[in-house]
Amino acid sequence: MKSPARSLLLLAALLAGCSPDPSPGADSQGQGGAAPPPGKSPARPSFPQQLPHSSDPRVAACADALEAGDLSKVQELLLSLGEEGGSDTVCLRARLLASQGDAVGAVRDLEAAHKRWPNQGAIFATAAEIHAAGGRLETAREEIRAGLAAAGPTPDLSRARGVLLLLQQGGAEAGLAHLLEARQADPGLLFCRGPQAEAHRLLATQALAKPDPRRALVHAREGLAQEPDHPELKLLLADALVAVGDYDAGLPAYEELARGGRDLGASLRLTYQKGATSALAEGRKDVAFERYLRARQLGASNEELGFGAHVLRAAAEAAQLAADQAHEREDFAAAREELNKVLRILPRSVGARNQLGVVCFRAGDFSAASEAWRAVLDLAAADQVELPEPVHLNLGRALYAQGKLPEVREVLEAYLAKEPTGTWAEDTRAMLAKLDG
Repeated sequence: MKSPARSLLLLAALLAGCSPDPSPGADSQGQGGAAPPPGKSPARPSFPQQLPHSSDPRVAACADALEAGDLSKVQELLLSLGEEGGSDTVCLRARLLASQGDAVGAVRDLEAAHKRWPNQGAIFATAAEIHAAGGRLETAREEIRAGLAAAGPTPDLSRARGVLLLLQQGGAEAGLAHLLEARQADPGLLFCRGPQAEAHRLLATQALAKPDPRRALVHAREGLAQEPDHPELKLLLADALVAVGDYDAGLPAYEELARGGRDLGASLRLTYQKGATSALAEGRKDVAFERYLRARQLGASNEELGFGAHVLRAAAEAAQLAADQAHEREDFAAAREELNKVLRILPRSVGARNQLGVVCFRAGDFSAASEAWRAVLDLAAADQVELPEPVHLNLGRALYAQGKLPEVREVLEAYLAKEPTGTWAEDTRAMLAKLDG
């Protein structure tokens, strides 16, 4: 229920020809009134002067903390402010109460503020935005109408109109226009970044659905200019980049989201496959290979990869052949490099990893050799592969060369515990005896 004072304000506005309608097309002039005499401009209603917003940096910091959801920091800043921020402090406190779920307390504080500052648009706007966030859209509209009648079209009320429109079907474009108008009138106006980013998110989503990916790209970038860490806008940016065929920028954008914990499911590997096909069409075979490989790492099967599986298989075979040739001529550095290429494509290849151990051992890198052979034993156990040679003995020799005698004993005894009558049981016991001797 509107208070008598609020009703009088609305009536006065109507009598003055000022429309309190917060819709985008509402004008501050009356509709259908008598035309002004020729040569004379229509009289403009006179509104009370608005208090300037506080320049205290704690006020801006408080607003930033509210938008970030850091309510404990907001409380701390409000305590330090006391009443120094004037009406801004009251509005901030009301927003804090609403964020804590106490909308009744927030409205009560704002009603008290109306008595002290009866004609300030910022207070009406804050109340409208609190009601809008709580789903009380009609009450929010009433606050905006009352604010326009009392204070005129202030930047705060333009922001509130924009916020309200964002909550209405199809209102994103008009809402963004109000938000831009608010910031143009007051570049330092608080609580604009979040709504503006949301407006761009809505418009980017709509543009992608049309589809109009280039327009979506513009809105996604504009939104991120307001909130650089907004996850939905980052996803929209990646979607738009890929939609316009810019895989070079789109795929890294998806990867950044994945590193941040975003579950992209199968869509990421499918996008890598499409990106690889695009790179092949552009003649960038190395890029296509890397993208097919990443799709494989993300779980794509050979069937899903299609031609990409052939690309990876051919690359692995070529690297293995080069590794064998380098190993034969005792170019261990080249052999190691080629084997690592094989293992990038086939990380569970027991044969390639075992050969890597041999190459490293012969090159005198006993640490790398022992690492490779440990991996061979782990893979063989996990995949239940029977090894054609005594890898555990080779591992023992690599560890012995590093002076790690307790680890040598551990490896040998583990083999005997598992295969006391195995093919290399006697050789294993002989090595143990040498340790004891």
